[in-house]
Amino acid sequence: MMPESLMVIRSFSTLRKHWEWMTFSADSVSSVHTLTDDLPLGSLADQPGAGNVHLLIPPEGLLYRSLTLPNAKYKLTAQTLQWLAEETLPDASQNWHWTVVDKQNESVEVIGIQSEKLSRYLERLHTAGLNVTRVLPDGCYLPWEVDSWTLVNQQTSWLIRSAAHAFNELDEHWLQHLANQFPPENMRCYGVAPHGVAAANPLIQHPEIPSLSLYSADIAFQRYDMLHGVFRKQKTVGKSGKWLTRLAVSCLVLAILSFVGSRGIALWQTLKIEDQLQQQQQETWQRYFPQIKHTHNFRFYFKQQLAQQYPEAVPLLYHLQTLLLEHSELQLMEANYSQRQKSLTLKMSAKSEANIDRFCELTQSWLPMEKTEKDPVSGVWTVRNSGK
Repeated sequence: MMPESLMVIRSFSTLRKHWEWMTFSADSVSSVHTLTDDLPLGSLADQPGAGNVHLLIPPEGLLYRSLTLPNAKYKLTAQTLQWLAEETLPDASQNWHWTVVDKQNESVEVIGIQSEKLSRYLERLHTAGLNVTRVLPDGCYLPWEVDSWTLVNQQTSWLIRSAAHAFNELDEHWLQHLANQFPPENMRCYGVAPHGVAAANPLIQHPEIPSLSLYSADIAFQRYDMLHGVFRKQKTVGKSGKWLTRLAVSCLVLAILSFVGSRGIALWQTLKIEDQLQQQQQETWQRYFPQIKHTHNFRFYFKQQLAQQYPEAVPLLYHLQTLLLEHSELQLMEANYSQRQKSLTLKMSAKSEANIDRFCELTQSWLPMEKTEKDPVSGVWTVRNSGK
């Protein structure tokens, strides 16, 4: 059922430099608008639906992970989900907020966003006088069928839905690489498909339209909503309530101490031993995985790390795209990724060997790469993941 009024806002991305918005009401749907310097975000506070905003986060700021539970009855809490998902990250120092979008027996699909980044989004819209009621990954509203891709031309980039819960935004060059490596059975395209981008079956062609015009106010998209847990609004606790809570806790602590009595020394010794074991586990972890920072639950992480999964193809392409945009002295000639062999091979040209060495250094945090050979005729370097 369509709400009385709703506003949908798309945040800008690296490849698409502007915000977009549209509104829905019981009897009308607006066209897609673009925010400009003359029409800032705060100007939307007087528009219909400002009190009921669905915010779309660009895919570049999100992580998609497939997790395997120890067993089908494993209790999936916010903490255990954090442990499972963190194991797939090269750097666990950031605090991530995870959303379960699908669960089938022991298999779980999740989407993650850095908590600090989500907080900044919410604070920015709150300051502009907008009330966010849903936070969704951009692209979740695109139509999709099994074994198919949906592409929407955005002039400077393409918004892509390549799986049930996989969304991305790539430029034409990287879209061609992805399509060549993983050609889909079917492809639905809004706008003219780039040269070399094709599916096994004929394209389902549609006229070029703004991607936001495919959003439907009648669909809740609840499974993708990232506005949960600590990001849900909570009731304010009054000062008197806090005082009573502290008093009750103090009384409970005193009662426990009185009951324990002489056992306090034994408890202190036990805690001291636990601290020593924790320190030993941390030293062991640093010896085997010095590049990954963890401060707790080492037994869980150690076991999971031994069965570490490689990143999926789309996040790999995004990392490479970002890196090459920042280093114009490097040029990618060819990319080959094997999910079965868990290997990535790149053919690259550079102004000097030092540029290739620098590229390998910069990839260490997400997929260690190393140079293997140089073609004496073309001068093209071969770079492969080292498997470290």
